Amino acid sequence: MNVASVQAALRRAATRVSAAGSDLVPPPVTGGVEGVARYWRDLDDAARERIVAEHPEWIGGVDGIAAVARDAANRNRIPTERAELQAQRDRLTRRLESSRLPAWWHQKIRKLFSSADENGWYVDQKLRDLEVIEKQITHEHVHLLLLDVRRARRGLAAIAVGDPDVATHISVTTPGLGTTVGGSLDGMRRQAEELTKVCVAELRRVGGGRDRQVVANIAWLGYVPPNLTGPNRLARLVGIGELGTSRVAVRSAPRLTEFYRGIRAAATVADPHITALGHSYGSLVTSLALGRNGGELVDDVIFYGSPGLSPTWSPQRFRRASDYGLADGHVYVMKGAQDRIAELGYFGGDPYDDDFVALSAAAGTSPDGRHREGAPRHADYPRTFGSGPDETLRMSGYNFAVIIDGLPELAVRA
Repeated sequence: MNVASVQAALRRAATRVSAAGSDLVPPPVTGGVEGVARYWRDLDDAARERIVAEHPEWIGGVDGIAAVARDAANRNRIPTERAELQAQRDRLTRRLESSRLPAWWHQKIRKLFSSADENGWYVDQKLRDLEVIEKQITHEHVHLLLLDVRRARRGLAAIAVGDPDVATHISVTTPGLGTTVGGSLDGMRRQAEELTKVCVAELRRVGGGRDRQVVANIAWLGYVPPNLTGPNRLARLVGIGELGTSRVAVRSAPRLTEFYRGIRAAATVADPHITALGHSYGSLVTSLALGRNGGELVDDVIFYGSPGLSPTWSPQRFRRASDYGLADGHVYVMKGAQDRIAELGYFGGDPYDDDFVALSAAAGTSPDGRHREGAPRHADYPRTFGSGPDETLRMSGYNFAVIIDGLPELAVRA
């Protein structure tokens, strides 16, 4: 979460703590993520443990806090968040039951435009989101870096496979159209696990990796992508409208920028190699989050299945690596042979015609000697093929892994 966006909540929390006579103080509201990181490092272990136990809401969604602490705090918050959502659901149910409007109104008119239980529908989705999140954090090496079921109509979350604070190679995947916590987080976690396996295998194969902890792959759902599902027809029409503009991306990009800054600020290793992965509409969010100062945030970026990288209303265009403050050869694009979304070029033109490095999404043999299936369609890029011990990434996923590893010489070009 952007530090600025929680200033008011933190001030209220500080007031409550002061009134209670506590010696604990929340993270600072000035100084950016670097100030937050210093605040956390300066605390002793006892103070950190108390904050995680007594005030998890202070740190669970604040960039710059150590990943292990954020994970513990967010886990502690789940029962409270569930209880609050259930209380909301009960209030909405009572209000609906006490409505004096005729039955035909509920059955016809509001189904089309503004369902009487529209808010209840979103609350139910968030309750399911919590169930899915709880399932993810039972898996080994998973850190819950963001849990937010209050700020937006849909739930927000971010999970890391591996600890980004101690990793030397980190990726952040930002998904696109239709992605939700309840419907997508489980798949993104499984894909991040498989990506981590291939990253570690390639590092070991070339002599650079020693254990799993050198890699952390993060699934970031810290924004609400355009979505064509909802409680009624109006909600679906709104989703279509959002898909056709860059408004959601412009509004969401600063949160992703701060997330990247927080990763660097909280790192305990010198200069970790960070790769941005942006899929579909998420590629536009990633592009805008990196902007002209991308080189301060990440080392490499891969846009895949991208319908474009620039705002619809702005003359600003991202056409080459220098537009992101990155050196040539550090911005990559990938397009499947049957990916119709990637052919749109709707947001600022076709990025595959620009001065970026094109990576292969076609079937073939990767440098590790394995035959890998291609990723022809829009949703195929991160998917695995095979089963059991033979399950592995497609050619697209292999290319993700070696770029994350900082081994571009092993990438298969288009």
